[in-house]
Amino acid sequence: MDIERLAFIFGCILVLIGIIGGGFELKELKIPKMSWPTRLVAIIGGAIFVGMGFFLPAAKEEAKHPAEPAPASQTAGSPPAPVQQPAPAQPATPPPDAEERPAEEPATRPTPVMVKLRWLDNALVYAGYIKSYGQRAELTIDVFDLRTGTFIKTHRQEVRSIPAAGGFVVSGAVDVPGDSVTPYPHSHQFNLVFQNQGGALAVANCTGSNCYPAEISR
Repeated sequence: MDIERLAFIFGCILVLIGIIGGGFELKELKIPKMSWPTRLVAIIGGAIFVGMGFFLPAAKEEAKHPAEPAPASQTAGSPPAPVQQPAPAQPATPPPDAEERPAEEPATRPTPVMVKLRWLDNALVYAGYIKSYGQRAELTIDVFDLRTGTFIKTHRQEVRSIPAAGGFVVSGAVDVPGDSVTPYPHSHQFNLVFQNQGGALAVANCTGSNCYPAEISR
């Protein structure tokens, strides 16, 4: 009988003694009565021996069949062998007319026209310039309070020139935190009407039925 079976049988006897508490005879072996501490030690020791009976055979099998070592070509820490990539396919040769075709010239941007302006409404003064690129324009103005002359903000906006009878119109809006007429955040609309009068360009800020003074600076 091997040691695993002996350990298993001995462990079962110890567990049985711990559970029953002694006071019986097993063939020529007489087991006296035991106190609870002794019975607890017998149960723990028996469980250990029973476990040895289960785990010792598995340990022997693992010792008989050790894990196979990794191949010498792939040792621990060494990077895997690089995979050889196929050579990229060569692009097809373009036809001769495609090679000789000249590159298209980029579209030319119209020359900007800058107009300096100053206009009013019921509460603000606007002073700055419009840089026009055909129908698209960039507006940069300083905004002041009309009554006190206090500087409020610098406003920048992209606007569009809309053709009108005898000229064109540029519209937009300016948000302000407040002014002497309306002391809370609000928005001011502007509608600059440009007209050609006898070869000269005239402008007015017309919103609704009201038109306010505006002038082109030189």
